[in-house]
Amino acid sequence: MKTSPVPRGIYGRLAALIAGDLLLLGGLILGVAQLYLLCGGEYQLSNYFRLWPLLPVFVLVNNLFGLYHGNLLQAGVPPGAAEELRRGFYSIVILFLLLTAWLFAAKIGGQFSRLVLGVSFMLAVVLFPLERFLVRLLLKKLGLGKLPVVIIGAGRAGQRIADICRNSLTLGLEPVAFFDDDPQLAGRRVENLPVAGPIAEAPAYLDEHGIGYAVIAVPAAALRPVLERFVTRVRHLLIIPDTTLLCSMGVSAHDIEGVLGLELSCSLLEKRYRWLKAAVDWVGAAVLVLVLSPVFLLLALLVGLTSGWPVLYRARRLGKNGRHFKIIKFRTMCRNADSRLQELLRSDPELEREWRTNYKLRHDPRITRIGNFLRRTSLDELPQLFNVLAGDMSLVGPRPIIDDEVPCFGRGYELRSKVRPGITGLWQVSGRSDIDYEERVELDVAYIMNWSLWLDYLILLRTIRAVFCGRGAR
Repeated sequence: MKTSPVPRGIYGRLAALIAGDLLLLGGLILGVAQLYLLCGGEYQLSNYFRLWPLLPVFVLVNNLFGLYHGNLLQAGVPPGAAEELRRGFYSIVILFLLLTAWLFAAKIGGQFSRLVLGVSFMLAVVLFPLERFLVRLLLKKLGLGKLPVVIIGAGRAGQRIADICRNSLTLGLEPVAFFDDDPQLAGRRVENLPVAGPIAEAPAYLDEHGIGYAVIAVPAAALRPVLERFVTRVRHLLIIPDTTLLCSMGVSAHDIEGVLGLELSCSLLEKRYRWLKAAVDWVGAAVLVLVLSPVFLLLALLVGLTSGWPVLYRARRLGKNGRHFKIIKFRTMCRNADSRLQELLRSDPELEREWRTNYKLRHDPRITRIGNFLRRTSLDELPQLFNVLAGDMSLVGPRPIIDDEVPCFGRGYELRSKVRPGITGLWQVSGRSDIDYEERVELDVAYIMNWSLWLDYLILLRTIRAVFCGRGAR
């Protein structure tokens, strides 16, 4: 039986990632060394060219950590963005430990500045995710390194993964068609992709077009026959469960005497991790308040001079364990916003339906001109740092909700109520501006189930990017 080839384009994508990693490491060390010389350093730049063996070792260590789509010999799905951050950090730590051991063993450490190497290490840790983002962004802009895939199942899970593939720089997957046994979908387009036929016709399509990658997004009851049909025909199969609870670092695969077992763990339910997260939140918020104090003062003046006083808005929200607290924001609406909302809802049934569905209005007439800017950049949420210092919120977490939203979470609210809401969160940085309310609820629950400090770090990085790109986390 014919097996589909290695997915086209994958090795070009890997080559681009390797080149980016090498340029990052080599450029950092030489750049920092040159800057050190300009500042009166005593070591010659030519000394650092002797560190060239560090470059292939970097590629080797990265490959051992699975940072080249599994590994270079059997390329597959890349690790998730948060997992890539974790692996990249440990890879760089090990690389510089190896460098230190080599310099010590060869007794040549005195020929290099420890300051240069130390600064290079710290910059490499910080800039590694940025370098990978820029490489993937360039590949996307040039239309290179895409892996064509077909999606088996055009239902909710299939549509979601198609949307994720289009928006994700990390995956590098390009959906080309759906296959689904639903006769009502035959010949139609779903998520702007054709439903090319029933599932039984997918293997012939894969062979005809030379595609070696398939995403299976069918209900659990239909999974076995689909797997039996594709497992010997496609080199790579990606199975997408129709739930956000099984989608991340919180799941571990185990061999239970030949039976696949998936262990699901929720770190935030453990006291030690909650204390760790709270400590990071408090330190981070304290530092940000000190650094951003001039920005606080400037924004307060802008709000006060353009739309009057007070400049802060306090709203009742549900916090941890169902306790209410007052969330603090810069005021972005007119001063009688709450009473005007009721008038708008009473006078316009369409607006009332939109509010009851999403608990926000897409074109809210109550927003002021400066408020529109603050919301677009998410700067209106800066005062919530004081909520973090007070212990009511986290830097990253599920979004704060009002009492009326509790029924929307169903049984998921019990889990959600065990953690503090966050200034930013997973759904705010999802990259999709039209995300519906049901998906927001699922992403909030998924964040709790999949929490790690690396995930928080990733969300903060994406929040910073969203602010600078003018895409507020609304």
